[in-house]
Amino acid sequence: MPYCGACNSFILGGGKSEGGKRYCNAKCLEVGRTINYVGDIPDDIISKRAWQMRDAACARCGGPGPLDFHGGQQVISVIILTWTTDATVFGCHRCGKNAAIKATVTTLFAGWWGFPWGLIMTPIVLVTNTVALLQSTPPGPSARLLDAAKMDMAAQLRQRVESDAEEEAYMGVEATASSPTVRAFAAAPNSGHPLARPMPALVTVAPASPSSLAITSLVFGVLSIFAFCLMGLSLVTSIVAVVTGHMAMNRIKNSGGRLTGDGLALTGLIIGYVMLLLSAIWVTVLVISFMQPARRMPAFPQPEMPEMLEKMGKMGKMEKMEPELPSRDALQPPRPSVLPVESTSPPANFGNVPVVPPNQFSPNQFPPGYMPPGYAPPSYTPPPFQPNPFQPMPELPPTDSLRRPAINPFEPTNRTPPSPDPSSRRPTSRPESRATNRNDEGLDADVVYSFADMGWSVKSLAFSPDKRFLVAGKMDAKLLIFDLVNGKQIVEIDDLRDDLGQVTAVAFSPDGKRVIAAGYKGTIATWQMDESGQLTDRQFIAGHSDEVQSLSISPTSTYMMSGSSRGQLVWQPVAQNGTVSFRKLNAFPKSVMAIHLPSKGLEALATDGQSVVTVDLKNATEIHRTEMRRGRPQAVAFSPDGGRVAITSGYAIDVFDTATRANVMKIDTDHEIQWSIGFMPDGKRIYSGGRGQVTLWDAISGEPIKRLNVGGNLYIKAIAISDDMQWLATIPDSAGQTLRVIRIPQ
Repeated sequence: MPYCGACNSFILGGGKSEGGKRYCNAKCLEVGRTINYVGDIPDDIISKRAWQMRDAACARCGGPGPLDFHGGQQVISVIILTWTTDATVFGCHRCGKNAAIKATVTTLFAGWWGFPWGLIMTPIVLVTNTVALLQSTPPGPSARLLDAAKMDMAAQLRQRVESDAEEEAYMGVEATASSPTVRAFAAAPNSGHPLARPMPALVTVAPASPSSLAITSLVFGVLSIFAFCLMGLSLVTSIVAVVTGHMAMNRIKNSGGRLTGDGLALTGLIIGYVMLLLSAIWVTVLVISFMQPARRMPAFPQPEMPEMLEKMGKMGKMEKMEPELPSRDALQPPRPSVLPVESTSPPANFGNVPVVPPNQFSPNQFPPGYMPPGYAPPSYTPPPFQPNPFQPMPELPPTDSLRRPAINPFEPTNRTPPSPDPSSRRPTSRPESRATNRNDEGLDADVVYSFADMGWSVKSLAFSPDKRFLVAGKMDAKLLIFDLVNGKQIVEIDDLRDDLGQVTAVAFSPDGKRVIAAGYKGTIATWQMDESGQLTDRQFIAGHSDEVQSLSISPTSTYMMSGSSRGQLVWQPVAQNGTVSFRKLNAFPKSVMAIHLPSKGLEALATDGQSVVTVDLKNATEIHRTEMRRGRPQAVAFSPDGGRVAITSGYAIDVFDTATRANVMKIDTDHEIQWSIGFMPDGKRIYSGGRGQVTLWDAISGEPIKRLNVGGNLYIKAIAISDDMQWLATIPDSAGQTLRVIRIPQ
């Protein structure tokens, strides 16, 4: 196979030929002519030239030697493309060190972003560059410097031979010890010969050129994509791309820096392997589909052939069966009166297919192609279909009487259903079944205000301390403020999509002067609220990088703590005043579901439903961790004093002591999942939200106190309690629901 005599690349076609060798192009031909002179140069002359180049001044910075090849490699990756280039320079040790540092930094930031070779080559190159940085300058010329000196001397020898007299040029490729050119190399540095004088810089003889095999691999890789899209098969082009890609990588590695294009070869390899895999999968699917036997489709079922349909297999394969001969009675001519009078079941209706009475003989009941001996088809014509010709059709009531008045399922009703007539009830020995809807067991809620059709679902609710306002955070990135004195909505903020996203948590500061909202994007927003409920002075605080799950304000209204869906706690002042000051702690592997901030001291509590962590607010460290349970809870809440924590999981509510880890109480919710939970401000009652109900529990005994029907059968996930424990705000967890403010029964 033809390979280039200069760069050792595979030549598909074209190129240059000289002296029995082939070259890629004219540039490689010039390099090959120079390489022909290398064998005429003695080793001692090459060594002298290498020492001259080593002891010269640095052409990059002008500093003193020794000079040599320093540096390393650098990797740059983009998605599936990775380029590994040589960053070696010829210069002093300081210039080489700077080049190696630059290549290492470039690889560190730009080498990881390609799969898979970026992830593979980046750590390898980083290690080799680090080793090169730690190495000192060798005591003599390196092997690469000797090769460069050899090519430099060969270039000068060629130039000298071609400019000498005709007889000296004739003997250039077979120089001997008596050759005038070789004698010039042996001359002393002060002899005045041009080749004996030291040169300040290295002569560049053969600039690097891209490998033709690498280009071939990339071209066939792209052709594989088009072949697969057009024909569904690209085996030939994919194999060519893979083979030429591996050959190119090998040639580039062994070229000593004269060849480039490893990125092109790698791209061709990746595309070739991917297309080869897809083609193999496609061929496998085709082979499997052709190897499967063809299936016979079943005949279209006839309405008059139920017996035949029962005897046909489910896969449509008809078993061999003997035809059933009709009885003698069935062969008799049809009689006009054949339907029994006592029959009350109407025949089945198959659309426009004529219906034959059950006693009549149908000519289609035999298998196709079979006719009993001596049988003549009857001339019976079925009458038009009637549901039951022996019973009159009942008269339907007017359409208007069938209409039912519209009923709001979320509003209580005082209508009493009519009692059925006892004489019309059929006697039975079984007791009547009773609906187990929990709404039948609870009390109808005393609704103070209702705000219908809230649109997208509400994620969080909070009362102001004076019970004048209610704030709601919605799934569509809106924040709503309701005036509970006049019973109307007064504020709607709808420009939070880019900053907060879904509003997942809302709260009032205990002094009632600020509203805080946290969102799906991890950002927290604060506003000042005036006496009329209007919001001003908005500030955005970048607290987390992911969704905020819980939010708590200190009783002094000075700082707040938030918990993210990845277990991170962040606490910071409520009012930043132009300065960003916060502390954080990665406390849990999962979501932070509840936070308790003390009224005094610098120790806070947080939980993910499985363990409780005591946090040192001053030093941002974990003081103590209490493991409580396993499993994923639905909702978690701390008591007002932080001494207990209530957790809903499955059909139970567990109450733990935060100090001793003891399970002080377990409440059975009677096969009803509770999706929200909390303690009343006095700590004496627990409230939870189930399916269409809010239940109040005794915090000491665990007995249910009240069940409030809030409408519908949807789960209740958003609940807020006023500080005076008089009102409760809730809404079902779905779109288009009604937000209700309910009076809590005492």
